Amino acid sequence: MKPSKDYEQKELDFLSGKSKNRPIKDEHGVEIERTYLCKDENAVKVNGKLSHHTISYIYNINGTDVRLVDKYVNLKDAHTYKSVVKSGSGMKRTESNSSMTEKEFKDFQQKNADKLIGEAHNDIYFMWDGSVVLVRHYPNGKTISTGEKEYDSEAAAQEFKLPPWAVKEVTDDPKYRGNKMAIDNFRK
Repeated sequence: MKPSKDYEQKELDFLSGKSKNRPIKDEHGVEIERTYLCKDENAVKVNGKLSHHTISYIYNINGTDVRLVDKYVNLKDAHTYKSVVKSGSGMKRTESNSSMTEKEFKDFQQKNADKLIGEAHNDIYFMWDGSVVLVRHYPNGKTISTGEKEYDSEAAAQEFKLPPWAVKEVTDDPKYRGNKMAIDNFRK
């Protein structure tokens, strides 16, 4: 579900500094997913189709990790921009996404340059089992590939089985959260 326009505006006000209060999450942002660690990048390429790329920048704003995402197919093609905030842990979390213009994105980066705490360049693959794999390339030279499979209910998520290109499930392992990996692998 897409967040309401009112919620998106409140989120942008928070991110731009117009408001000191983060908007309260509504029912639009609940996600149920299982996460797994992949064997290696080659296993992903053999079993999936490259869809697009993203660059994620992690900022700490008033104690909250905010991810800015620049999404594109080819660098010279059109880019889309958004902010993402996830909270909670494990299989069921909340996620808020707010679309941004290129100007809002660049203004936020400039205003908050001193708050940048993580970065990742991601290749996004759609896998034959319906999951999505992010091959994450970090500034320190490390590459980590994790997959995510989303579900409509917690009951459906209980049926999860590791695909053949996976090593282990990491849904409940905090060290494999996207922001945490980007922060841990930010510096060389």
